[in-house]
Amino acid sequence: MDYALEARNVAHSYGRGAQRVRVLDGFSLSVETGAFDALMGPSGSGKSTFLHLAAGLIAPDSGSIRVGGTEIAGLSDSAAAKFRRRRTGVVFQDFNLLESLTVAENIVLPAKLDGVRPDRARLDELLSALGLEKLRDKRPGSISGGERQRAAIARALFRKPGLILADEPTGNLDSAAARSLCALLSDLNKSENCAILLVTHDPIVAASAGKVHFLKDGKIAGTRPTGGDPDAVARAYMETCK
Repeated sequence: MDYALEARNVAHSYGRGAQRVRVLDGFSLSVETGAFDALMGPSGSGKSTFLHLAAGLIAPDSGSIRVGGTEIAGLSDSAAAKFRRRRTGVVFQDFNLLESLTVAENIVLPAKLDGVRPDRARLDELLSALGLEKLRDKRPGSISGGERQRAAIARALFRKPGLILADEPTGNLDSAAARSLCALLSDLNKSENCAILLVTHDPIVAASAGKVHFLKDGKIAGTRPTGGDPDAVARAYMETCK
């Protein structure tokens, strides 16, 4: 079995001394190559912490995290940033677009930071696929939240990564925009042949994935196929995490 992401016995804490809080403890999770999985848990359960670990933005206290077969847990900050630009796409709840750049300039930024000439055909392809052609020269502040999130997804996809990590990507969107974004992610999972791990607390959003992992007490408490059914996801979540 090929995996886009493998985490084994990951532990991570915040704070020092008596104030130290263990957020993840014995956390293990696998996402198959080309899969679309969701990670679901209550606020403060460590969902976003794990996504940041998987992106190499922070390092675990212990355990193994492999992305596309490469161990990232021990990478230096500069090596992790380079790996992230080349092999992993990250989508944040608050978009993380630079206001000083246009939509098109934000999308090609990973290549620019890596000293690579941006592939203009790839840019045009993504602008078309995500309905952003008419917004390419706009600044992020002049477009809607849904459009900003689509631009952030285009940026994450620009270098054709094997893994997309999406941290509550619908959190700042209204319900209609959230549904549209979930459908878009599902389509991109197939057309781009990239694995997606989406973090959410919303069963409607989680049901857009093929499989959902439930996080409780710092570790995965259960995994089940979603069947595209938010009600079934919600029931399983309550049974697993109550």
